[in-house]
Amino acid sequence: MLNKKTIAVILSVVLLIALLSGCGKDQKEATETEEDTSLQSAYAYKATFYPVKTHLEEEVRWVNGICVSGDKVYYSGSYLDGMIDAVDELTGEPLINEETGETVQYENYVSGIFCFDPSTKTVSLLEGYTPAPVPEGMMGSSNINQILPGKDGSIWIYEELYTYYFDLPESFDPETDMAYDYYVQGDQPKILSQYSASGELLKSVTLELDSDVYISSLFVTPDDIIVAYDYNDLYLFDESGALTKKLSQLEVNGNLTQLSSGEIVCTAYDETTQGRVLKKLDLAQGAFVDAGTLPSDAYDLYSGVEPYDYLYRMNDSVFGYQEASQTSEKLFSWLDCDVNSNNVERFNYLSDGRIVALEVDHMSGQMESNLILLEQVDASTLPEKQELTLGCMNLDWDLRNSIVAFNRSNQDTRIVVRDYSEYITITDGDYETSHNAAIQKLTTEILSGSAPDILCTDGLPVEQYIAKDILMDLWPLIDSDPELSREDLMGHFFDCLSVDGKLYQVTDTFSIQTAVVHSDIADGRTSWTLDELLEARDNLQPGASIFGAYDTSDYMLQTMISYDLGQFVDWENGTCSFDSPEFIDILNFANQFPKEFDSESYDWETEDSEYTRLKNGKQLMMNGGLHSFDDVQFHSGIFDGKASYIGFPTSSGSGSCFSCYGCLAISSSCKNVDAAWSLVRTLLLEENQVEEYMYNFPTNRHAFEVYKKQEMTPEYTTDEETGEQVEVSTGGIGFNDFMVELYSVKQEDFDAFWSVYENCSRVASSNNEIMDIINDHTPAFFDGQKTAEETAALIQDGVSLYLMEQG
Repeated sequence: MLNKKTIAVILSVVLLIALLSGCGKDQKEATETEEDTSLQSAYAYKATFYPVKTHLEEEVRWVNGICVSGDKVYYSGSYLDGMIDAVDELTGEPLINEETGETVQYENYVSGIFCFDPSTKTVSLLEGYTPAPVPEGMMGSSNINQILPGKDGSIWIYEELYTYYFDLPESFDPETDMAYDYYVQGDQPKILSQYSASGELLKSVTLELDSDVYISSLFVTPDDIIVAYDYNDLYLFDESGALTKKLSQLEVNGNLTQLSSGEIVCTAYDETTQGRVLKKLDLAQGAFVDAGTLPSDAYDLYSGVEPYDYLYRMNDSVFGYQEASQTSEKLFSWLDCDVNSNNVERFNYLSDGRIVALEVDHMSGQMESNLILLEQVDASTLPEKQELTLGCMNLDWDLRNSIVAFNRSNQDTRIVVRDYSEYITITDGDYETSHNAAIQKLTTEILSGSAPDILCTDGLPVEQYIAKDILMDLWPLIDSDPELSREDLMGHFFDCLSVDGKLYQVTDTFSIQTAVVHSDIADGRTSWTLDELLEARDNLQPGASIFGAYDTSDYMLQTMISYDLGQFVDWENGTCSFDSPEFIDILNFANQFPKEFDSESYDWETEDSEYTRLKNGKQLMMNGGLHSFDDVQFHSGIFDGKASYIGFPTSSGSGSCFSCYGCLAISSSCKNVDAAWSLVRTLLLEENQVEEYMYNFPTNRHAFEVYKKQEMTPEYTTDEETGEQVEVSTGGIGFNDFMVELYSVKQEDFDAFWSVYENCSRVASSNNEIMDIINDHTPAFFDGQKTAEETAALIQDGVSLYLMEQG
C-alpha cells in the first residue's frame, strides 16, 4: 500500500546510453528457460532467458553497464566474493567486536567485466581489467558508469573515482574525536579506458572535467573524438582526454543516441511546427544542426538496423524509421515476446538478426537480471495456443506485469494486446483530438462486432458498451470462484460500480472525488444544491471565491459532468436530457469560475495559498480527492478538525462519487471466459492488494482491513529528556505557508472517511465524444453570448444526433 511510510526511491542501474529503461515485475528464473511467442502470422520470436551470472556461475547483483561489441555482450557488475575483514580507515588495524573479541567481517562485493557469448551461451571474465586505482595517500573507490562498444570488438570502460582524506590535526585523539569531522573530499577523476576483446588494455585517458560534473551520456566516435553530455552541456574531447569544446544552451529534450553510422543524434521540439525534429551533432561546427522531422511519438531514438536509420519506442512496441521516405514500421512488441518492457534496460540487434536485451527486476529488492535472446523463427513451428485479445488505451504498468506472468505460465492460452494508443498521431500539436480519434477507432470496432476478449475500460464509454450487451456480467464468475465471493469485496463500492445489479467491470483500487467545507458551513448536510452553495459563499467576506484561483469554468464543468454523466444519457433508449434544469444548474455553477488561469502571471510566492484562504474565509471549499487516509488527516488539519465532505452541488443524491482506474471487463463474445477470468480475477485477490507500492484504497475487504489496521496503529519513540513515549510523525503534507503533520489515523478520521464512502452513490464516468460536443457550445456561454438555457438546447441537439448515429 503506497503511503508516506512506505514510499521508496528505487535506484535503477546506471546505463548512460540505455536504449530502453523502466522498472517492474519479479523475474525469478533459477535456470535457463524458454518461451515461444508469436509476433506476426508468418514469423515469431523465441525468447530465451539467461540469468545474469559471473564466469563462476555466481549471481551478479548490480549491473552497472552493458554494451554489444562484435556480437559479444559485455556487462559490468558487482558480485559477492566471500567475506573480508573490516579495518580502521585511519590505522589499517582490524576492527574487533567488543562482545565476542572476533574480527568484524562484512560481505566483499567486487566489480568485474564479463563477456556473454550468444553463440555458446557461456560467460567469461575480462581478465585484463582492473578498477582504476585510487591515488596514493587518498581513500575512496572506483565506479563503472558505462561500457561502450569500440572498434574491432573492443570496449570502452568509463569510470569515476570518488576520493577523500582526513586532514587530522596533531591533537587528534581517536578515542574522543571523530575523524569524519576532518573529512576532505578529493578530486573525482573521470577515466575512459579501452580494452581489446582479449582483455588487453589499449588506452586509458583522464577526461579534462571538473569534479562536480556528472556525465549522463558518453560516446566515442569512429575518429576517436570523445563526446560527453551532462543533461545541460555537451563536452568534446580529443583522443588524449583534453577538452576541445563545450556547448551550452542546447535546444534538445531527449536522450542523446549514437547511431550505427557513428553519428550522434537527439530529439528536439520545434515551436513553429509544434512537432518533433531530429538534431545531429556536427563535429566540424561543434553544434547540433537540424536534420529533418520525426514521428510525433519519437521522443528518444535508438541505434538503427538495416534498412532503418534509427529505431524508437512507442508504448510497448519498437518501430523502425526511414528518413528518406519518412515512414515508420512496427518491428516487434515486447509483450508479444512475453517480455515486460518496463524491465528492459537495453537492447541491441546482433549481426545475425537476433536481439539481445537486458531485463532487470527493480521491484523485488534483489535487482535480479536476465539476458534475453530473441530469435526469429517460423511461426508454424511453435506450439499452438489459443489467443485472447486485450484492448486498451495505454497499457497499465501493473496489468503489463500480470499479462507477462500469465503468458509465461499458461501452456494453452496467451493474451495478445491491442494498444490503440499506437494510433495516436498528433497533428498541429493537438494531442486530445488524436487521442479521442484512437478511442473512437476502438469503439467503432467494438460496436461493429470485433470486440476484444478482454477490455481495459479506462477512458472508454462503458455505459455505451453495456447498453449494446457487449460486456459480461462478472457477478456469476465471482460467485462461482473457489477463492472469491461477494463478501470478500468492498460491497458498497461494487454496488455502485454495478449497473442494474450486474457487474460489468472490476478494479483493484478506488478513490473518492468530493469537495470539503468547514463543518459549521455544512451544518449537518452531506450534500447541497447550487442555491445553498451560493448562499454559503455569499455569507463569507465580500469577494470570496468558491474554489481556488486556478479552478476554471472548463475544469469545473468537466468535473461535474464526470460525476454523473449517466443522469443525462440513457444509452439503452438512445436519449439524453441536457436541456434539463439539472444540467442548466451545472452550466450556471461552472460559470461562477474564471474562464482561464494565467499561471505565468500569478504570483505564487506572495499570494495566499488555497489553505490560508480557506482559514481566512476568502474561499468556501476545496477539492477533496481521497486517495489515502493521509488525505483525510490533511483535510482535518486544514479545517481544525472540522472537515465535512459535502461534495459538489447536486439536485439529488450525493455530491461525491467514486473513481477507479485499471478496470478490466470481459466481452460477451469472449472465446474462452475461464481463461479470461483467470487474468481478470487477479485484480481482486487480497495478496495483490497489499503490496507496498499500491495507490488508492483496496477493493478487497480483507486488504482494506489490513491497510486500515496499518494506518491506525501508532508508532512511538522515547523522549530522551522525559523518558516518556511519544507518537512518531509519519510525515507531513503542506503547501507554501501551511503544513499538516501526519500521525496514525484516529477513529474520528476514519469515521469521516467512512461517512463519505457510504454516501457515494455513483462512479465517475466519461465519454469523449459527448464532452467534445459540450465543449463546442460552452465557450459562447462563458463569454456571455448565450444563456445557459440556449446552450443546453444546442448541446441537447448535438448529443441527440450523436446518439442517433450510434444506433
